[in-house]
Amino acid sequence: NNNNNNNNNNTPQQESQQSRQILVIGSDLPPPLKVSLAQLCASHGLDLLHVQSYGLVGTVRLQTSTPLPVGNPKPRDVAPDLRLTTPFAALHEYYEQEFGNRPDAAAWNALDDKQHKHVPYPLILLRVQQEYRRDNDGALPRTFAQKQEFAQRVRAASRDFTNEINFAEAHRHAYLAYKEAPPVARGKLTELVEQSQAAAAADHPNNRHRNSRVKLQKFAILLQALQQFLHQHDQQPPLLGKIPDMTASTELYIRLQTIYRRKAEQDVAAFRALVQPLAAAHPVDISDEELLTFCQNVLVLDWVPNRWLADEMNPSSPVPAELLEALQEAWQDAAEEGAMALMENNDDEDDDKTNQVLEMLPLLWQLGLQACDLFYQEHGRYPGTTMDDNFQADAPAVQTLLEGCLARYQLTVPANHETGAIHLDRVALELCRFGNAEVHNIAAVVGGVASQEAIKVITGQYVPLYHTYVYNGITSSAGVYA
Repeated sequence: NNNNNNNNNNTPQQESQQSRQILVIGSDLPPPLKVSLAQLCASHGLDLLHVQSYGLVGTVRLQTSTPLPVGNPKPRDVAPDLRLTTPFAALHEYYEQEFGNRPDAAAWNALDDKQHKHVPYPLILLRVQQEYRRDNDGALPRTFAQKQEFAQRVRAASRDFTNEINFAEAHRHAYLAYKEAPPVARGKLTELVEQSQAAAAADHPNNRHRNSRVKLQKFAILLQALQQFLHQHDQQPPLLGKIPDMTASTELYIRLQTIYRRKAEQDVAAFRALVQPLAAAHPVDISDEELLTFCQNVLVLDWVPNRWLADEMNPSSPVPAELLEALQEAWQDAAEEGAMALMENNDDEDDDKTNQVLEMLPLLWQLGLQACDLFYQEHGRYPGTTMDDNFQADAPAVQTLLEGCLARYQLTVPANHETGAIHLDRVALELCRFGNAEVHNIAAVVGGVASQEAIKVITGQYVPLYHTYVYNGITSSAGVYA
């Protein structure tokens, strides 16, 4: 404890060790040992990943020592950040220099066919955008009809649309010229700032550890700096500085790429200037790499709040309201899916298929494993592991514990013909039949998932689990639950 509370006296080697990202991994631990390890990791500011293969069900549980800032370095389905609706000065000057702003479009008409088919599509969109603004009192398309008109203008600007790939690209990306880039949600940003500041200042044992405390402080500082940056730059976040592949001449593409890269470097420099005084006040050291990574993720900022595994395994521990809401939503969705299946299947022979929608929900089996853990705490063994192989004898006790888990999370069990039914006795019997056996294919699935999640937590990239992954090998289905 003395070492934890006196970080200023640590040697450089100790500081270096504390600054590393350490992840503790446990596998198939019995409940008492699992709780002890979770509490030990929490008290020492360490992240924990627990993997369990139990019969035909497998789980991966992540417990973070502090709320975990996350970013996705390669987000999918994200539009290019070209800022065509509000061109920055360098981009506007480049367009004016190359093509001017003359109504007769003389600069464009002067291009030969080879040059015309190698103009980058962002410049094509800027040209059509200027013409559209001129004809519509400076306004951009808003209605569906106006957007269709804009797309037709892009097509009409081509000399031979079928053979000019760059104009086909411009036509496909026409929305970039009139659709504002998704802004950083100010409400979400304010919420993250408040949560990160509160977590960093909280009187929790984790915050006495330099690695955990500094991680939260850095995130809070970067969020505060982002708020200031948005205020100073008309709510525009730092530019990503990357342009997609496109049909263009090498010269024009490189020049366009250079313009975006330089603008991004200017934004990062301006952002750094805002970060430095905030960091000096604490003090913490935010590296250029951390700052750059943050800037590249401003549109996908989020974090994973911590959920203590020991609280989860304690039936008397209060359940957070947001957790109740998330689990009840998942439960209700499955109930509605079961009701729809029941409406489609009027034959009594299909009732079992309908019931499986609810009975095979991964969330139910996760709660079943919690019931098995509670059974272990009461009896010192897992259900179904008696010496006489009479696994059925433990089923009533497991069913009672499972009903208690459902009640704890306020999950109502459907028991009528309108919504189908869940036969908890069958679920309890199957859990007893498993007898804590480890099946190789289930272990392979959850082991693979756990290895991916470990990399995410250690590297601080991509979005990790939130917080429990459950794999149901009976139906080859899976779910992630808070």
